[in-house]
Amino acid sequence: NFPSTAGWTTNGVGSVASDTYSSVGTYDPIYIYQEVPCISGHKYYFCSNMALVWATGTPSLRVYIQGTGVGGITTTPYSNSSPVSNIFYKVSFIQQATASGILRYNFISTDSTTASRTLKAQYALCIDLTTLYGAGSEPTQVEMDKYLAQKFANSYFDGTVEFAILADITGNKASVIKATNCLKGTNFDATTYWGTVNGAL
Repeated sequence: NFPSTAGWTTNGVGSVASDTYSSVGTYDPIYIYQEVPCISGHKYYFCSNMALVWATGTPSLRVYIQGTGVGGITTTPYSNSSPVSNIFYKVSFIQQATASGILRYNFISTDSTTASRTLKAQYALCIDLTTLYGAGSEPTQVEMDKYLAQKFANSYFDGTVEFAILADITGNKASVIKATNCLKGTNFDATTYWGTVNGAL
């Protein structure tokens, strides 16, 4: 998963250990992000685990998407106003890029105080479903969640792997295509979107 901090930006002190990227800071907000290219009209699937460690305050966990790929606006596909300290939450979703350009993926923790806290992310994955399956033939988030959970440990893979064709996405068939996890420096995947909370792991 996260082999190093390369490719990622944080305003805290970033480090990697045990396949987890951690950023320690006293800022409001604390963030970890990466900018990736996107293609207008393409649908992207994203999943990751994220957590926050703190001792005081009432912090929240959020995912923001910014950039030309969402029309230059900021969207919040995930928000957790009352996370439990040091518990990882699984997040996944699909979104269609509204323009070609750049998407900035932000993991963010906000708080009314500047008490020290640690923002964590692991098993980050993003897949361009339109490139993989073709426009109008992309699988749903539920299908992707189920398939990844069945085929890959922690619903995660690095690099390029064999993937089932759409008709076999929830089964075990021999027919395959190639899927790539494209995020730089960590094994995040290319351009995307975010999704729904599946709850604490």
